[in-house]
Amino acid sequence: MDSQQGVITQSKYYSPIFDVAVFDGPFRIYFSQNQETVALKTYYRIKKNLEFQFSEKVLQQNQNVLFLMIYPDKESFSAVFNESQDNIGVGKVGDRHVVGVYREHDEEDIETKLSQVLISMVKSWNLAAPAANNDDILGL
Repeated sequence: MDSQQGVITQSKYYSPIFDVAVFDGPFRIYFSQNQETVALKTYYRIKKNLEFQFSEKVLQQNQNVLFLMIYPDKESFSAVFNESQDNIGVGKVGDRHVVGVYREHDEEDIETKLSQVLISMVKSWNLAAPAANNDDILGL
């Protein structure tokens, strides 16, 4: 287990319900096995959208890490992100961004908002001064 994984698994964002993870470049995506179809669709859509915005080389070479937690039910999501909008919550573990999303089904509106949040975070990696707080990232 690398130190980044250890940090997230000991944080409030992690739940034992996450029994599957996908690690790809700077992204660490955690979800439960019964969400595999939705999680993999989310992963491929996000990857396609981010590669449109940023080259794969830039994403792969960056030392930043972003955790995406896909919660299987509203209760587990709300226990961590009690005041979120659009079923998407943003937080930090140390200097690493965490994005939590609740979705049971393939929801396009959440997908669009999630892509916007992730693009904003990746853009902040390339700027001298990253976003000041989570509200800036959510566009509030």
